Amino acid sequence: ANFDYDNDGDQDLVFFPFNGPIKVFRNDLSGTGNTHWLRVFLDRGNNPFVAPDGIGCKVTIQLGSRQIVRFIDGGSNYASQSELSAFFGLGTATSVNQVTVEWSDGTVSVLNNVVADQAMTVVANFNPATAILQSISPDSVAEGSATFTLSLQGSNFDPASVVRLDGVAVPTTFLSTTLLHAQVAASVVANAGTVNVTVDNAAIGGALSATRTLTVLAPSLGVAGSGLSTLKINGSTGGAPHRVDIALGAPLTITMDQPASNPNPSLFAIWGFVGVPDASSVFTFPGVVGSMAFTPCAAFPAPNTFTLVNTFFQDPCGAFTGALATPFSVSATAPTAPLTFTLQGVVLLAPAGNPLPIFTNGVIAHIR
Repeated sequence: ANFDYDNDGDQDLVFFPFNGPIKVFRNDLSGTGNTHWLRVFLDRGNNPFVAPDGIGCKVTIQLGSRQIVRFIDGGSNYASQSELSAFFGLGTATSVNQVTVEWSDGTVSVLNNVVADQAMTVVANFNPATAILQSISPDSVAEGSATFTLSLQGSNFDPASVVRLDGVAVPTTFLSTTLLHAQVAASVVANAGTVNVTVDNAAIGGALSATRTLTVLAPSLGVAGSGLSTLKINGSTGGAPHRVDIALGAPLTITMDQPASNPNPSLFAIWGFVGVPDASSVFTFPGVVGSMAFTPCAAFPAPNTFTLVNTFFQDPCGAFTGALATPFSVSATAPTAPLTFTLQGVVLLAPAGNPLPIFTNGVIAHIR
């Protein structure tokens, strides 16, 4: 185990042999000007959500361009435990730019311009009226997703609690002291990046909670299709992310090419999904080669699905446009408001006269 038993700023060692006497090795550094140090103890104060001595907490120092990290743990030695402090050797540095303590309840303490060669104690802040935000669900969504409900888990929630996204209050529903729901508008997740989520208990005298991060993922559709790249938006299959970017109000053309292996026009269908489907929504159908990234409206009508065209059968969802067979093309003007939708289809091949339905590639239209 290591500790500074003589309080001279260097780490001494104590050994607890399995079958022998305890041995202490005192460390006496003799360098001049290059042995500066900092020793940080943690005190949970009156915070019931932090373990004694800050066990489980993280201490980070910023030393110029370098970051050095220590964790306060409950022991890692045989029959012994190291001193419950975060010790930093600083070399020639006589001060630390910043000391950051990430407490186990999610709160953070920051101290700037800390002088070296001292043992210091950082006390956890605790306001019983401040919400403790532990997790959010989901913690990531696809760029261009529709409005959805975000679940927040934690403690000290109150009917007056307000959820803030990047500092902006959003409609909040109080379900219990440990659960809140917040409405996340489509405009918040319109572009890839991150959104800071906090709970504000100012109405009952509390402060902002610690921050949790909602990640907005760039659209990518790599979970479905058969390799038959016949479906295109503005002449493109979207490349590796299967995404075609379209400006607001710009021309929009959707085509279904004639499969190269088919001598005659082919029956086909194109279905749509508002947003970007995730991997859990993959759809397969007996007798059809490949898979779809979402359940088509013809199989299970839903508010976020639609049928663009269907030449196979009378589609229960109707169709936005008519057609007889491939090749197919329809042109329009993109909306003037941001919108993301996914298209995928099925086409009938006829190898050696044997009809073979096969799912096409999928394409995301990302209108911004």
